[in-house]
Amino acid sequence: MMAARWCQTWLFLLLFAALPVSAHNVVGSVFVDGDLLEGAFGFSNGDLAPSNAPVQLLSPEGSVVATTVTDEQGEFAFRVTEALAYQIVADLGQGHLGTVEVFPEDIVLPTSSQDAAVDSTADILPEPATAAASSATSSVDTAASSLVLIDPAALDATVNRAVAAQLKPLRRDLLAMQSATRLSDILGGLGVIIGLCGGAAFWLARRSQGGSR
Repeated sequence: MMAARWCQTWLFLLLFAALPVSAHNVVGSVFVDGDLLEGAFGFSNGDLAPSNAPVQLLSPEGSVVATTVTDEQGEFAFRVTEALAYQIVADLGQGHLGTVEVFPEDIVLPTSSQDAAVDSTADILPEPATAAASSATSSVDTAASSLVLIDPAALDATVNRAVAAQLKPLRRDLLAMQSATRLSDILGGLGVIIGLCGGAAFWLARRSQGGSR
């Protein structure tokens, strides 16, 4: 009887303490698109972060680089000028803080290499040698003018923007998946505790029956 009451008390305390905490865990994500950092914050129960929640971009030393607020979808965005190991911290109120990290190797800063490559084409094209070759030179100039030099960095940025546009609608689903995983962990732990309590109660009952004989 005492074991059953003890198990009931502990189960009540665990349900009362664990479930509200799980509903208020802050989860977040960030996607790097060149020099643009886009992300979202929310709660592990699937709720979005409130709008106008302050978000800070911190340097590796912990100093504030920039600040912004979340929009109606709990999303934020920063544009950076250096490839550093940033931390993004959001204050969702009532002591709920969320942090996500950005790795410097994921940041691609814009460069002027594309303009330099386009300018260098003037040195590649040959000058007309004779009047007889003017027709061939004109054909070469026409073909060269139709060529487009692609900068690898610009191509990477274009691909990243396309991928970001496709992944943006999935952010809410990712947050919901994180919530489901954490809730399943809690329920699994409660199942183990219930099993242990049941085994302890059964053992105590058999022991008490043996003593009464």
